[in-house]
Amino acid sequence: MDFTHWNIFWTILFCVTALVVATGNLVTIGIFLKTKLRERRHFLLISLAIADMLVGVLSVPLYIAVGIHPKKILLILSYQCVDIFTGLISLFTLASISLERMHAIACPLRHRTLTLNFYICVIGIPWIVGLLGILARVLLHFFMISPLSFFIIINASMSIPLLFTSVAYFVIWRKQRCRLPDRPPAAGRDEKLAKTLFLITGAFIVTWFPFHIINIVIFFCSPCKNLPHLIIHIMKVLQFSNSFINVIVYPLRISEYKEILLETLYSLVCFTTSRNDGTELELTIPDKSSSNFKRRSRKHSVYV
Repeated sequence: MDFTHWNIFWTILFCVTALVVATGNLVTIGIFLKTKLRERRHFLLISLAIADMLVGVLSVPLYIAVGIHPKKILLILSYQCVDIFTGLISLFTLASISLERMHAIACPLRHRTLTLNFYICVIGIPWIVGLLGILARVLLHFFMISPLSFFIIINASMSIPLLFTSVAYFVIWRKQRCRLPDRPPAAGRDEKLAKTLFLITGAFIVTWFPFHIINIVIFFCSPCKNLPHLIIHIMKVLQFSNSFINVIVYPLRISEYKEILLETLYSLVCFTTSRNDGTELELTIPDKSSSNFKRRSRKHSVYV
């Protein structure tokens, strides 16, 4: 089998990638919308999950379509617009999350006074930037801007949020080194969530940068445009897989996320078993007056 050209192997691989990314992020959105995790600091994570879900729903299927029909200009344009859109949303959302976590750790008292409108604005900005990225690609298609201008716009759009993210996590790191031993529990939870998001940001950089560097090399090196398709496909698999990393990191780092996920999987298994056995599933609801229920209701969200 020739892996340097599009074939059934790449079709199956990217179809599985799309299914896993879309399903995993859909589950993540559902879990974060549960009452236990429906907090303002998680709104940005929901926005990030929606952007990653769009990768599985739109970006990967369009990439498959381009691989099967590589000469359809409109199809290529559609894929590139969606790819730019989802990529910029993810990158700017990660930057927004890092700045929000920096504010929570550096100025905890002021952070608690942030209103819902603030979070709506912070969530909306990355999506607006994503739409501007689509506009830039369309303007390039109609020769209204030069390739150099488009190259500068896209690279600036990727470099600026990475700069803000780096500064934010440096401030968080410095703050953690100077933390007091008797800090409140909420401060500890904020720091652990910041570490979790730092892992996600690091994974984003590792999985995205190889393809980004290849684009820069191709732009400045004309002979490099004949790069083997095998390398391109491998880089795209790496890039698309980034949208599933969050689904893996959250259960390992957020205990309540893991708890809800296990409860959901257990309920699904029980429901499937009961349907196969032809019996009804009986759910036992704990008595709210019991001491065990009261102890469990006092638990706070803990990040491990």
